[in-house]
Parts: sequence; C-alpha cells; structure tokens
Amino acid sequence: MTDGPDNSNSSGVFTVLAVDDDALVRFGMVAMLEELGHVVHEASSGSEAITCLAENPAIQIVVTDQAMPGMSGLELIDEMRRRFPSVRPVLATGYGASGADGKPLPNVPRLNKPYTQDDIVAIFAEL
Repeated sequence: MTDGPDNSNSSGVFTVLAVDDDALVRFGMVAMLEELGHVVHEASSGSEAITCLAENPAIQIVVTDQAMPGMSGLELIDEMRRRFPSVRPVLATGYGASGADGKPLPNVPRLNKPYTQDDIVAIFAEL
C-alpha cells in the first residue's frame, strides 16, 4: 500500500506542471514539453500551482520559474516538498548558481535559461 500516486515511469513520458508568471515563456515551455510527448498542466503562479497539484494527483514533475511575484519558485518547491513529497521539482532559472537575491540555490535540479528540448530530456532523465 502506498500513500500517494505511483510516480515511477519507465516510458519517459510524464505528467508535468509548467509554472511561470510570464505567459510567453510558459507557452514556450508547454510547447516543448508537449512536443516531447508529456502531458502538461500549466499555472501562472505558485499558489495556482499548489491548487493544480492538489487537484491533479497524476502530476509527477513540476518545472517552475524561480523569480515570480507572490510565491517564488523556491518557495513553491519548499511547499511542494511538504505537501506533495513524491512530485519532483525542477527550477528553471536564468540566475545560474545563485538566486535572484544572490544567495546560493539549494540542491534542486535546474534548467538554465534559455533551455532547449535536449536540456529538458537530460534533466528529466536525471530525475
């Protein structure tokens, strides 16, 4: 018996939540993920992402922007780890090894912006 959904996946196709406050960036992320065959949900904020995760237990991976108003990507990841521990986070950032505030980022899988489909494939393989 398990406490949550089985998030194992041998096919390489995942159910993903794409989170970014910039609609154009989110559109591009969703397009790349869908072209790779993933099932994609989207959210424009951290709070919207939490609601989406609660309503969609099949979500396996969350790719979130780091710098967002309200709840940052790092705050979203912290909340996910508390409430949805089986969901894997990926932080999409243009800040490199440091966050927007200059502090080192925690140990979170990271997509460095700008990223490509190959970058997504590589980071998902690591998960």
